[in-house]
Amino acid sequence: MVKRLLTLGAVAVMVLFLAGCEIFGDGNFVVGDGVTQASPGTYRSSGGQDCQWQRTGNFGGYVAGDFLSGPDVVTILPTDSGFSSLGCGLWARLPSTGPEVTSFGDGGYAIGIDIEPGTYYAPGGNGCYWEQDDNFLWNANSLVANGSPIGPVTVTLLPNAAAFKVQRCGTWTLVGFGPTGSNCFLNQQGNCYSAGESCPPGWQGLTVQGVNGALTCEDIHGVFLWESTPGHGSCLLSPQDTCYQAGEACPPDLQGLTVEGLYGPIICVDVGSDVFLWENTTGTVTNCFPNPEGGCYVAGETCPVSLAGQTVVGQDGLITCVQIGYLWVWQNAGSLTGCYLSPQDTCYQAGESCPLNLHGDTVEGAVGLITCIDIGSNVWVWENTV
Repeated sequence: MVKRLLTLGAVAVMVLFLAGCEIFGDGNFVVGDGVTQASPGTYRSSGGQDCQWQRTGNFGGYVAGDFLSGPDVVTILPTDSGFSSLGCGLWARLPSTGPEVTSFGDGGYAIGIDIEPGTYYAPGGNGCYWEQDDNFLWNANSLVANGSPIGPVTVTLLPNAAAFKVQRCGTWTLVGFGPTGSNCFLNQQGNCYSAGESCPPGWQGLTVQGVNGALTCEDIHGVFLWESTPGHGSCLLSPQDTCYQAGEACPPDLQGLTVEGLYGPIICVDVGSDVFLWENTTGTVTNCFPNPEGGCYVAGETCPVSLAGQTVVGQDGLITCVQIGYLWVWQNAGSLTGCYLSPQDTCYQAGESCPLNLHGDTVEGAVGLITCIDIGSNVWVWENTV
């Protein structure tokens, strides 16, 4: 059925009843159930750059209104006498469900229908304004909270708020999936963010409440991470809010990244079997690079092939992973002349026992080439090769 809404004796717009939904556009309308009237209810506009609407009471008195950019949501009460709209696009009844988007610009929105509940961040702007209301009447009695911030702004949509209206603040982006008792920011798993976790690049510079205090999203060599505010100098923080250090596990997505650690620069490396650890990039610190058993590597031990050529801090100083025959082993970095080292960090020599895993191998000994051979009864010793 089609009924025409008339204003000032002229046809203003057509109102269509489609599946129980009233649709109308610009005009001055009498509120009521007649064929030329706008029915009471809650409506959402398609929006415009210069949208202006007004609700009026008896004798045309002002009840509520707004002038804004973007869409809006308004409730027309049965007690209203009129409703006028200009530049707002089409108005249609607000549905019970909607897209619940997580990023939006200027306008008025229904929380839980148009936009998802949670905590939002916007970069701010000249004349930035936001407000939360517990209904869509947009009057002093419905106002829950509002603000006119200077600079970036973070707002948590309150449980008792139904509407959120924003102007001139830039794009709002969901940064937390709802408030908690401590008002911390929540990640997608429903937990508070903590230092060391990844943060979206668009949040760089944003400061939020984390599990152990304030966090700021910082660019760490192209990787965006939550860091304590003010943090611990310039070090990269672990989820425990302490500086990472050599020997600790590092997130796989940081492989190859060099950051500031507790005692100096450290790099995230794959030490084999998809185990990622922080390693010193210089030999000026004393914390060693650990083996799988948790102890310091020592010269003479086998090293993972993935660390071939790398120099790390061992138990007694710098050691380098080098190939000896068919094996990769840790050797002192520059302190000895290529000999194969024993666990005591000395060169093997003829007559000494040799490790079972080196059976048949020829290596450089203290005074020349030596070979690991079985001299009987499963006893393996180093023998001169020449």
